[in-house]
Amino acid sequence: MRKAFSVVGVLVAVVLVSIMATTRGADAAAAVLRVFVTNDASNPVPTQAIGTTAVAGTVSVDNFPADTPPPLWQGTPYAEYVLNTNVEFEECSEFPVPADDTLFVTRVVADFDMPTGASGYASVRYTPLGGDPVKLPMPMTQGGLVQQVDGNRIDYNGAVEIGQPVSAIRVCFVSTGGLVGEATALGFVLP
Repeated sequence: MRKAFSVVGVLVAVVLVSIMATTRGADAAAAVLRVFVTNDASNPVPTQAIGTTAVAGTVSVDNFPADTPPPLWQGTPYAEYVLNTNVEFEECSEFPVPADDTLFVTRVVADFDMPTGASGYASVRYTPLGGDPVKLPMPMTQGGLVQQVDGNRIDYNGAVEIGQPVSAIRVCFVSTGGLVGEATALGFVLP
């Protein structure tokens, strides 16, 4: 008997809640249907310009940051080339660093070839401004077989990203014999 009263009580509660919700939903729907649109001085309609809008009078733009630092790419482009021929063990070439200026090196690109059966690699050594010397091995990709007068040679090329100002930079080629390498340092010089 108690269970029957409990079930009836729950059913009555559900019916009352659904009636109240339906009444409130109808009131909300009626409010949405009442729309008032006007475009006068006291109730202007917001608009958005599309395309070019003509402006008369004086226009002032003053929301720029107070101190905008100059971008790093302002400066003189830098591209220096070095060539190393007939490397038997290790040979390094310095890239010139301008005196009284800051050299920002973005990358060093290298290419070398050597006789088939020889082994070798390239590395970049640089000193960041105010830092200790850094040695980076240059990842190289093997190209194709190059036929030369002195025999077949295998070509390799690669690049290493530096992305910082340096006080010294050089490229080194290491080989068991007959390597011919070239490299270019790219970046810009800041006064």
